[in-house]
Amino acid sequence: MQSLERVSPEQCRTLSIVRRFGWNAMSFQVFTPGLSYWFADGDACVAYLDTGSAWVVAGAPLAAETDMMRVANQFCVAAKENSRRAVFVATERRFLELVGNFKAIAIGEMPVWDPADWSDTVAKTRRLREQLSRARNKGVRVRRVEPCEVIGPDPRLRGQIEKLISTWEAKRPLPPLGFVVQVTPLTLIVDRRTFVAEVDGNVVGFASVVPVFARNGWTVQDLVRAPNAPNGTVELLVDAAMRDAAKLGSHYVTLGLSPLSGDVGLLLSIVRTCASSLFDFAALRAFKAKFRPREWVPIYVAYPPANNLLLATYDCLVAMVPANPWRYGARALLRARMEVLRRV
Repeated sequence: MQSLERVSPEQCRTLSIVRRFGWNAMSFQVFTPGLSYWFADGDACVAYLDTGSAWVVAGAPLAAETDMMRVANQFCVAAKENSRRAVFVATERRFLELVGNFKAIAIGEMPVWDPADWSDTVAKTRRLREQLSRARNKGVRVRRVEPCEVIGPDPRLRGQIEKLISTWEAKRPLPPLGFVVQVTPLTLIVDRRTFVAEVDGNVVGFASVVPVFARNGWTVQDLVRAPNAPNGTVELLVDAAMRDAAKLGSHYVTLGLSPLSGDVGLLLSIVRTCASSLFDFAALRAFKAKFRPREWVPIYVAYPPANNLLLATYDCLVAMVPANPWRYGARALLRARMEVLRRV
């Protein structure tokens, strides 16, 4: 894990812009380690990863609505001048409406809640209530921790969280990805809301919730549980995050993208089918759906008209995979095979 409490001048400038214009659900993830920052004239910023052939943007530009088209087009020009393609990953419909002529492909859906309605949702959802009760009866207690508890002089809580992340990543069917899907709960932790689930003082799960400033909302960015955590632990963490957001007067919470869910077109539907042995996309969507979201919002990859779909898809893949994509695929297949053998 990495802490960015000592931010660079670029990050300080970006944070100021995020606090004004961070509307996209993943706007806070522009502080993921490894990203670069491009600043437009005026108060606007684009966070991106340089893959060597493309500048892959984390969400939409951070800019006022009236400046969005200008900033996006200027960034595309800058990318072309540096012999790079431009592609914007995990944008929402608002970005497409503001820039006008960009092409786009849906890559999944994102569930959204109004936390003010959460108590009613729990009251109307018997299975959710049962999971919450089951975890409580097993001794699981969830509490929000202050940043000083995690990054202060006492290393015990931080050590437990780091160990939990390592164990969780080792158990996943796919090797860890890069770009904006890294687990970095210490990044600007002062701006986050951090929750831990404990049994007898031992951490069995945690949730890291990041702000969506321009919507007075929150994104549950990291949601991790130990393999031996009692059933209902994750539900208790989500419940705590929702109730906390409601107390803060927020009306927007999301659990983030469910990749390749919903109407994603023919190409990605084929990918979803072929990759189902490596990752259960349907199970992830079903997990989020059981919390009864208010709506599902489509999420897109957007790119300028001069680019094409295959190159945009390739650029996204290269950004997500921390090493050679083909080597990553081989590692993923090997890990999946070993997991199957372990269960036989």
